[in-house]
Amino acid sequence: MVHYGKADIAIGKISITEERTKAVNFSYPYDVEDLTFSTKAPVFRICQEKKRPFQRIVLKFLGYLVLQPLDIFPITARTKVLVVSWLLGGRFISFFYSAALLAFLTIPEQEQGIKTISQLSNAISKGKH
Repeated sequence: MVHYGKADIAIGKISITEERTKAVNFSYPYDVEDLTFSTKAPVFRICQEKKRPFQRIVLKFLGYLVLQPLDIFPITARTKVLVVSWLLGGRFISFFYSAALLAFLTIPEQEQGIKTISQLSNAISKGKH
């Protein structure tokens, strides 16, 4: 019924075979029982079958920005250029951020300057100037 478009989901004693997995998308069995769920095969199955999905690559590149190692090995010249440019850009961004954060944390706060004569007399009496 699911295969012919007459039902969206099937519940029953359906055994998982190679033929049936081509027609429907079986859920991963989390419990061993007599019932099995099945739905239509997803439309974007091509995206799911790729060796490295897009989200994983994006997460790897974002991880590289926080100085995690990158284990993506480009094959074509086009991907090599993309990966090298991302590596250089990401490394510069992370270094600039680290330098700015370090500078912010190491430089002490500056006190307010003396603007009036009364502030000057108070500073001299306290021995600050």
